[in-house]
Amino acid sequence: MTPDTPLCRLPLLTAGERRVLLHELNEGHAVAASGDRLLAAFEAAAASVPERIALVFGEPNQPLSQRSYACLNHRSSVLAGHLQTRSVGPGSLVGLALPRSLDWLVAMLAVLKTGGAFMPVDPELPPNRLKLLADCADLLLGSPGLEVPTTTPRLCPNELQKQPAPALIEQSPAVDGDHLAYVIFTSGSTGTPKGVAISRHSLSHYIASAGQRLALGDCGSMAMVSTLAADLGNTMLFPALWHGATLHLISDACATSPQLFGRYLHSHRIEALKITPSHLAALMTQQAPAHGSQGPVDVMDQSAFAPVPTKGAEDFQIA
Repeated sequence: MTPDTPLCRLPLLTAGERRVLLHELNEGHAVAASGDRLLAAFEAAAASVPERIALVFGEPNQPLSQRSYACLNHRSSVLAGHLQTRSVGPGSLVGLALPRSLDWLVAMLAVLKTGGAFMPVDPELPPNRLKLLADCADLLLGSPGLEVPTTTPRLCPNELQKQPAPALIEQSPAVDGDHLAYVIFTSGSTGTPKGVAISRHSLSHYIASAGQRLALGDCGSMAMVSTLAADLGNTMLFPALWHGATLHLISDACATSPQLFGRYLHSHRIEALKITPSHLAALMTQQAPAHGSQGPVDVMDQSAFAPVPTKGAEDFQIA
C-alpha cells in the first residue's frame, strides 16, 4: 500500500479477522439439499420415541398442555390432509395468524408436510398490516374471532377438527431444498414491509450448524420466549424438533416475570434458552433464592452462536 492507494482497496480486516469470517465461521456439517431434512428428523423422533413430550405450553396458574411426538405427528398429519383438500401443496404460502399456543406449532408442521411454506402473522397487528400480510398468502389459518379485511380464504384449525378426517399424509410431497420453508416480513420501519423467503435447504443448514456450535443435540429440554411472529426463536424451535427434545413454549406472562420465569426454569430443568441480552437483563433483577437451582441453563445471545456467561437459573428469583 502507498499513499496513493484508493480507499476502496484498503483492507478493513486483519488477516485473523478474515480467516474467522471466511473459514472458521463457515465450517460445519454439510447438509444435503433434500427438502425434507427437518420433517425426516421429526418423524424419525416420532417413530423412535413416540411417548416423549415434544411440546409444552401453559399460562400461569393453569395446567400445562403437552403433546407427545406421536400426538404432534398425528395431529399435524390430520391438518395437513385438510389443507391438501384445499389445494395447499408445494409452492403454496399459508399465513399462520394464530395465538401463541401448541396449535400454532401443529399448523406449522402441517403446512410443511404439504410441501408448502408458512408465514407467521401476529394476530394483534393493526388491521392495515394484517391485510398486507394476509393478501400475500394463498390461505390464512386463524382463530374464529380473527377479523382481517382480506379476500384471502380463511380457515380455523379448531373447526376443522369437527369435520371428517381426510386421509392422513403417509409421505410428504416431493420437494427439494430450493422449495420454501417459510416467509417472514420485515418491520417496515423504513418503508413497505418486505418478505424474506427462507428455503428448506437454508433452514436445514441453519439447524445443523446451530446444533453443532451450541451442542443442542445434548439438550433434552429447550425453552422459547420470543414471539412466534419473528424468527428469533428458531434457534430453539427447530433444533428441538430435529433432535427429539422437549420444547417449552413460554407464555408471555411467564416471560415477563422474573419470579415466574425463574420458577419455570427451575422446575422444568430447562437446559437451553435463547433470549435477547436486554430481555435477560430485565429479568435478572431479583436476588438469588436461598435454595439454589437444579442446574445451569445455557443462555444463548441472539447475536452469535455462543453461550452467554451466566450463573444459570439460580440468578432468577425462584419462590
